[in-house]
Amino acid sequence: IAIWMHELQYAALSIAAFAVALVLATREFIQCLVGTLYLNSTRAFVVGDWIKVGNCYGEVVESDWFSTNLLEVDIEGKGYGYTGKTLLLPNNHFILNTVTNYNFMRRYVAHSFSLVRDSSTVNVLEAKDYMLTKLELYCRPFHEVAVRYSVLIEKKLGIVLSSESTIRVTTNKLGKNVFTVSLFCPTEEAENIEQKLTEDFMEYWYQAQN
Repeated sequence: IAIWMHELQYAALSIAAFAVALVLATREFIQCLVGTLYLNSTRAFVVGDWIKVGNCYGEVVESDWFSTNLLEVDIEGKGYGYTGKTLLLPNNHFILNTVTNYNFMRRYVAHSFSLVRDSSTVNVLEAKDYMLTKLELYCRPFHEVAVRYSVLIEKKLGIVLSSESTIRVTTNKLGKNVFTVSLFCPTEEAENIEQKLTEDFMEYWYQAQN
């Protein structure tokens, strides 16, 4: 033991250095495996769900031990359509970032947008009533289904989603009138309804001023 002690210490140090180098070299793979175990234990999402990871939005199309593939969805821009991009995320992203599941938005979405105009000659309350009439007309075909779906989401996720369409009138710091429209509608109809309501609003405002 006395003869070999010095050599054994060098051997132990060499093994320890090799182990540390191996861990550093494979750190990303180890984190990905830990991320996979975390996902399997929490079941944060399944293939087909819409999720947000960090600043990335997309539909999960594939997930393995090391990475997850997403088809990017324009949720932040409120277009709710596929952008054509494919995101390949290492599974360690799910440890470092919060994962938000947006799967309920695949069918219905709480959509909101604002219309801003500047005029002292147009009656704002009359404009609001006109736009609310148009909004209710566009939402009438799916209103009953929207009510049932919002109740289902409330029971399943514990969040309250109003199925009623509303228009709120405020002013911004520049003194302009801001019409904030909120509705609960089929995801594929959100952009279409927004465009039609914007056209109605612009036409009404133009006629009211002239």
